[in-house]
Amino acid sequence: MASDRRRLRMVVTTLACLEGDWKQGRESSDRGLEMSPLNPQLLETRVLLEYETGEFGQGEVYLERLLRGADLRASSRTCMAIATIAWITGMPDRLEIAEATAEAVLSEQPVIPNIAINAKAGLALIAVQKGDQPASAEHYAYFLEQRGTMIWTLSSVDRLLGLLSQTMGELDPSAEHFEDALAFCRKAGYRPELAGSFCDYSDMLRDRDAAGDRAKAIALLDESLSISSELDMRPLMERVLARKLELQG
Repeated sequence: MASDRRRLRMVVTTLACLEGDWKQGRESSDRGLEMSPLNPQLLETRVLLEYETGEFGQGEVYLERLLRGADLRASSRTCMAIATIAWITGMPDRLEIAEATAEAVLSEQPVIPNIAINAKAGLALIAVQKGDQPASAEHYAYFLEQRGTMIWTLSSVDRLLGLLSQTMGELDPSAEHFEDALAFCRKAGYRPELAGSFCDYSDMLRDRDAAGDRAKAIALLDESLSISSELDMRPLMERVLARKLELQG
């Protein structure tokens, strides 16, 4: 019975975060963590909720608790959480921990598929942040078969493919993947992921700088700002405003 209640809390918290209902996410997370203070799934989701909304200090508290209690099985998502935090903050803290943990997870035999996906997604996002083209190409080939899905609460596979393509210098395919990400997120109602995809897509268009790209990049930033402002995603709001200044300067 207790395990069923914990599972329910995890489901409710995850869905709330996917939809950007931070109040429901915090309330459900609090109730779950009262029952299981070191539950890695609840902690991982709570860490990202706090970072997405700019509560970095509180996010660090939950992250420290997570890292103290995490085991190898839970670490595949912890790796991706750390990589995502670095993406949100622009600070590559603990990426070496995330990378080593993911490699350790993938070295285990056999590796459960959903655990492998989480670990590989963390490594893929690390490759993007490092600008590692060979690693990005390797991860791109793996995730190409996972299109049209969501990796936990963190990223649509299509958005990740867009970022990997961009890192590889394949900007036209990158645009196609970002368009798929927007369609997927709109249909699913995953508004935080949609807002992030708008911003990342805009960054790619700024880099490509083909005819019409600048105007479209600004329009995408406007859409990202509208959602992130409504959901109080302060780090993304700040990133979007900085990008707009660059494009309109």
